[in-house]
Formats: sequence, C-alpha cells, structure tokens
Amino acid sequence: MKKTFLLIILVSAATVFPSLAFAQTQTRARTVDQVNNTPDPAARLREEIEAAPNDAERNHLRLKLAEVLVATGQKPEAIAELKKISASNSFDPVGFYNLGNAYARLGDPDAAIAAYRTAIEQRNGRYSRAYNNLGVLLLRMGRWEEAQEALLSALKLESFRYAEASYNLGRVYAAKGQNDLAAREWRRALAVDPKHEAAAQALSREGRVETVVVASRPVVKGSAPPVVKVSAPPVVASRTLTLDQGSYDDLQRARSASERGKKSEAADLSSSPGPQQWLLSACKSRVEFCVAESRPT
Repeated sequence: MKKTFLLIILVSAATVFPSLAFAQTQTRARTVDQVNNTPDPAARLREEIEAAPNDAERNHLRLKLAEVLVATGQKPEAIAELKKISASNSFDPVGFYNLGNAYARLGDPDAAIAAYRTAIEQRNGRYSRAYNNLGVLLLRMGRWEEAQEALLSALKLESFRYAEASYNLGRVYAAKGQNDLAAREWRRALAVDPKHEAAAQALSREGRVETVVVASRPVVKGSAPPVVKVSAPPVVASRTLTLDQGSYDDLQRARSASERGKKSEAADLSSSPGPQQWLLSACKSRVEFCVAESRPT
C-alpha cells in the first residue's frame, strides 16, 4: 500500500513540475519580448521630427534628441542635431535661446554666442535672458567690454530689476578691477532678490572697496572746497573720501548717465566746476574710489 502511495506522488510531481517550469520559461520570454519591443527614444524622436508641423516644434524635438544622444554618450551625433537648428532659417527666438544653452553645456561658446545673438535679433533686441547668458559667456572668454554691454542691455530691458544680470555685471566690474561698481551691482541684486546667495557671498568676500563718505555740512557758494580726508589702515590700502552732498549727487548722476549711454550728459556733469571735479577725474582712472558707504547706490 505504501509503495502504491509513493508511486502516485512521484507521478504527480513529474506532471506538475514540468508545467511550472514551462510557465516560468514563457514568463521570461514575454519579459524579454517587452524589453526588445520598447521603442528607442532617439528613433521615436526622429520620427516625431519628420512629422513636426512647424519649425519651432521641429527645433524643440531636435533639442530633446540632442539631450538623449548626449545622455547615451553620442556627443558627435548630438552636435550634428544642434547644427541642423543653427543652419535653419526658422523664426524661433526661444528655440535659438535654448540652442545657445545647449551649445554652452557642450562647451562650444562661439556657437552658443551666435545662437543667443540670433535669438536677440529675432526679438528685435528685447530678450533680457538671452542678453544675460550672452554676457556670462563673454565674461568667461575675457571679452569684458562686450559682456558689460550685453548685461547692461538685459538690465535696461528689466528696468534694472534683474538680480542675475546685476550679479553677473558685478562679476564683470570685479574682473576689471572696478570693485565699487561690483559691490553696487551685488547690492542691487540682493535688493531685487534677497535670497541671491551668490551675490551675498560675493559681497562678503569683497574686502578692498574704498569708500566715499558724504559730508553733512553744506558747501557755501564761493567757499573753499571741502578737505578730502584720506585714511590708510595698516593692512588694507583703503581710503575714505569726504565730499559734500551736491558733489556726491553730481557724481552719481554722471555715472548713471554714462551707463545708460548718455555720454554727453555725463561729460557735462564731469566737466562742471566745483569741488567734485578732482574726485570725478580720479573716478575716470580708478572707479573703485567712488562707492558711497553711507547711502544705497
């Protein structure tokens, strides 16, 4: 009886286990088929590019394709896709702005600059974000005057309330040794965006800014110019300059007029007689002398 019972168990096991093994094999086969049938992202994007209804959508898809290609280690193929956008005659300022960003990430600043300039041109010069990014690239390349011009254009379009552009303009001034102007721009960035950490850190590192103190005593017409007091601490070669309120105001107006392109107005202010003449002349040679410590600029 026991032998018969054991025989039944063995026959049942031989029948069940092959069925289970076959089922597991089928499951693995289905899984492999599903993986093999997963669409290739690059191939799918190429199909969408071919079917794109307009240039803007086509450029958008090419940029996505370039990202996929870079992520999979196909940088030359990605650059080839970006060049197709560069060579197109499409009107797509946003697309060219993003193209500039893509080129910048891939380490091609010249192509990025060309893309940003195309975006700005297509918007008739009214593209503050493109001006800002253009300025950053020009700064990195050591083209400081061009960088300053681009960043000032960005700020003018935003009524000088563009924190990132102010921060970057401060970097340009710092690179040129104009530390007072750099500090002013970083303060402006923080006034617009108090959480701008880079501007706060830049200000905290700034330890060689020479200061101008506005004297509270008014200057009487016909009297002698106020004495300029110079103090030199033992470690840092700083100086404190004291001048009257009217001279300070003229100085600030001349600087603002110059930055806004009103050269003749700035020249008139700087050539007017009075106790501010010496200071304005000094500022032309070393602008870092001219920062107001006692009032916001």
